[in-house]
Amino acid sequence: MASTRHLWVAYMCYILFKIIYQVLITVSNYEIAKDLNMHCYGLIFGFNTFLALVLQSILTTIVASGVGLGLPPRDQFVVYGIYFFVLAGVFTTIAAYSCGYSTYRQSRNGGNTGVVT
Repeated sequence: MASTRHLWVAYMCYILFKIIYQVLITVSNYEIAKDLNMHCYGLIFGFNTFLALVLQSILTTIVASGVGLGLPPRDQFVVYGIYFFVLAGVFTTIAAYSCGYSTYRQSRNGGNTGVVT
């Protein structure tokens, strides 16, 4: 997307990215909230939002400001794309490990999950 010369292609790719991002944020918030006590919602989501804001501010300062690299917009886009690609790789690796470990545990227990019905 950083190398396109057509504005409508960039906007369509951004809209697609944003839709996928918002769906994943909604699902992850649900997964966090389903195991929380109702009194902890504000603390957990407030802390998550604060931490995300701090990390975003640090990345923006490094990439965009004159204090940091001061990259032009097209290069900033490439840096952010690499950042999201690395994050996707980390989360995919964690998910694959979790699924593999869960399958390994179930096969080792003979398919018994330990749930009594």
